[in-house]
Amino acid sequence: MKQTVFTCVGVCSLLMSLTGVKADVVVYPAPEGAPLIDQYRVSVEGKSVPVYLGSPKRLYGYCQFDMSQPVTVRVTTILPLANPRLIPERLGGKLSVEGDTVVFTLRSPCQITLLPNGTSPDNALHLFANSLEQAPPREGEPGVIFFGPGIHKTNVTVGDGQTLYLAGGSILKGAVSVSGRNGKVRGRGIIDGSDWGHFERNDVPLRVTGESVSIEGIIVRLSWRAGVSVVRTSGVHIANTKICASRFANDDGITVTNADSVTVTGCFVRTDDDCIALKGYSSDRRDIFNCLFEKSQLWCDRARSVLIGHETMVRHMRDIQFKDIDILKYSMTPFLIEPGELGTAGPRILFEDIRVEGWGDSQSALIQIQPTVNRWMRLKEPGWVNGITFRNIQFKGTHHGPWIRIQGYDAAHTTNNVTFDRLIVNGKAIGATSPGVLVGDHTKNITFSAENADRVSQP
Repeated sequence: MKQTVFTCVGVCSLLMSLTGVKADVVVYPAPEGAPLIDQYRVSVEGKSVPVYLGSPKRLYGYCQFDMSQPVTVRVTTILPLANPRLIPERLGGKLSVEGDTVVFTLRSPCQITLLPNGTSPDNALHLFANSLEQAPPREGEPGVIFFGPGIHKTNVTVGDGQTLYLAGGSILKGAVSVSGRNGKVRGRGIIDGSDWGHFERNDVPLRVTGESVSIEGIIVRLSWRAGVSVVRTSGVHIANTKICASRFANDDGITVTNADSVTVTGCFVRTDDDCIALKGYSSDRRDIFNCLFEKSQLWCDRARSVLIGHETMVRHMRDIQFKDIDILKYSMTPFLIEPGELGTAGPRILFEDIRVEGWGDSQSALIQIQPTVNRWMRLKEPGWVNGITFRNIQFKGTHHGPWIRIQGYDAAHTTNNVTFDRLIVNGKAIGATSPGVLVGDHTKNITFSAENADRVSQP
C-alpha cells in the first residue's frame, strides 16, 4: 500500500525549516499519465503549474500551488479572451490581458476562477492557491499511510489515530474509508474516481464514519457517486478540500447523512448534482445538527447548491449554518429545503453572507422551502419547516424564475417562522410585496425585515 518515494517537496520543506528560509511558491509536477488539459498554460512567479482536466463533459481545468507571499499568475490560453473575469471578484482584484495571456496578482491563498469569456461560465479554469503545508508527515512515521508522487491504484482504510498522506503529485485511484477515531486525510494529492462509471461501485471516493476526523488540502476528482460522504458520525472537520466533478448525476459533492458536529470550511465544490446535501437514511432516524458550512465556493452545473431534506429520514435537521459562501454557478434552485417523513427542518437553520452569481439558465425559484413527499421517501408523509433565516443574501446577474417560493403541505404539515433579512438582487432589496415572491398556503410568520418587518402570515 505504501509508496516509498520520498518527495522532493518533503526534502525541500525540511531544508527550509533547518535554514530558516521560506519558499514563496511550491508547485507539484504532474505524474506521468495524469489527466491534463492543453487549453491553458499557467505559471506562478515564473514556475510552470500543471493544469488538470476537471471533467470531460464540461471541459474545465483546475490547478493548484502553495504560496506564502503575494504572487503574479500568468494564464495563457488558446481560447478567445472576451472580457475575461475572475470570480469571486472580491478576491481577484484587477487583471490585465497581454495578447493570449491573462495576468493577475493573488495577495493571499484563495480559490479563484478565471472565465476567459466573462459573460459565460464555460471553459472555466479553477485555481487553488494553498498556504504552505505545515509539518507534513514523512514516509515511515508511525501511523502514517504515505503515498508519494505517482499514480497508485488501491483502496485505503484509515483506522484509529492513523493519517493518510497524499503528497503533491500523487493520484490515488480507489476509495478511501476513514473508519477510525481521530483519523486524518491530508496533503496535496488527488483521489481520482475516473476509472469507474456511474454507480459502478457501491462505495464512494472518500467515506467518513469515524469520529473526530479531519480532512485537509486534498482534491477529489470525478467521483462515480457522492465525492465525500460523512455518515452516522460526529466531530468531522473538512478544510481546504476541493471537489472537481460534474461528470454525471448523483455526483453530490459533500453529503452529511445522520451526522452531527460537522464543519466544512474553505472548500471548493463543483458537481453536476447537489454540491452540499444533508440527508438521512438510517432506521433510527438519527438527527443532523450542529453543522457549519463556511468560507467555501459552490459551483453546480445541473442540480442544487444546497439541499436539505430532499432524500431523508430524520426527526430533526437543526442548528445548521451556511456562512460566507460564494455560489459561482447554479442551474436548479440553489437553496432547496424539503423536509419529509415526519421530520422538521429547523429550528436555527441560518444562511448568512452568501453571494450568488446568476447566469440566466434557471427558471426554478432561487429559494424554495416546502414540506414534501417524493419518490425517494419511504414513509410517504411530509414533514415541517420551523425556524429558518436568510440574512444578507446578495444576488448578481440574471435569473428567470421566482425569487422565493414558500408553502406548507397541508394544515397539519406547515411552514413557519422563516425570516428574510436583506435579500438583495442586483442592488435592490426584495420584500414580501416584490414580484417573484410567492408565499403559499399553510404558512405562518414569514418575515421580510428589509421592508420594516413586512409580514406575510396565513393561518
